[in-house]
Amino acid sequence: MFIGWYEWNELHLNDGARVIDKTSGKVIPSQKQFVPSGVEYVINLKLDPKEEKEIYLEKHIEQPIEFVNSFEQRGTDRARIDIGPKDINSIETDAFKITYKAGIGIDSIYSKQYKKELLHGDFSAFAPVYELTPVKDAQDIGSVRGAMGRNRKGFNVQRTVGKLQSVQQLSSGKLWKDIELNYTCDGMEFYKVILRVWKELSKIDIQVILHKQSVWAPENLYIALPFTTNLKESLWIDKPDCIFRPMHDQIPGTLTDFYTVQTGFIVQSKNYGISLSMPDTPILQLGPLQYGNRKLAGNDTKPEKGYQFAWVMSNYWETNFNASLGGFYEFSYTLEVNDLGKQEAFAKMKNDSLESVTLRLK
Repeated sequence: MFIGWYEWNELHLNDGARVIDKTSGKVIPSQKQFVPSGVEYVINLKLDPKEEKEIYLEKHIEQPIEFVNSFEQRGTDRARIDIGPKDINSIETDAFKITYKAGIGIDSIYSKQYKKELLHGDFSAFAPVYELTPVKDAQDIGSVRGAMGRNRKGFNVQRTVGKLQSVQQLSSGKLWKDIELNYTCDGMEFYKVILRVWKELSKIDIQVILHKQSVWAPENLYIALPFTTNLKESLWIDKPDCIFRPMHDQIPGTLTDFYTVQTGFIVQSKNYGISLSMPDTPILQLGPLQYGNRKLAGNDTKPEKGYQFAWVMSNYWETNFNASLGGFYEFSYTLEVNDLGKQEAFAKMKNDSLESVTLRLK
């Protein structure tokens, strides 16, 4: 529910407001966030197909909001911003406990519902993995690329993983907690991950925001997605009108390094599954990052547990991406844990990516 700055102040909602269900008169738990040009009130609402519900904002005095002048807080200078408690060790809700380490990043996402760790492997969740193939002669970049073949990197590739430098909690309310993690990494001026951990849902929304340096030498940027049920599991991805298991349900002898996905991927076990939508970066890297002979689909190939990456940038092709990748970028992901079947889980993933239709009546 969006309210412009002028109206928000004119109606004295800056002292507090609550969301009311017009039919029942009951208060609906809500949380506000500051967005460009105004304020949004967010609620969790479950509706049947074609059901409509009328809600309204009511002035309600709540805990005073402090004035702050800070570029680290959401909103603009001199805006009234909620100041939440700072917690630099972990973030915890009814569904998850998330921990992180300096110099490494997110090293644990624990599901309280299923009592399982959701991460596995050598890379922390949503950490940047940057590759650069050095070029001796800047005038000879073309031939260097041509010699790479299916590796899309050189024998002398230099690989670095981003290191977590700082953590701060941005907000904490009735519906979610926001936390920001800042990394240093080669090839980038800055790289940050913002987690929105929902309190009533087994769901985490993720924003990755970065400023990429302009580099002409061959380079790749991956985002680590090392999710696993830590049980016997299958990895599924979706294509238009079908889902399949990489390396299993494909023609023998075909490439197993990377796949384009429509919505995202699911790691499914008998007890539960992990869904990750990746609408902005639809190339999923599953093959080894190291230079070497590439593995093709066959009897001896299978996905490595927890070894998934979003392949977000490359200047190897020069057609799918710009030759120079410098500039600001933002990528979104959504992580959800549930006990749905794979078909139902993909359907929910697609539906959750759609915006709800909200009409302003007055």
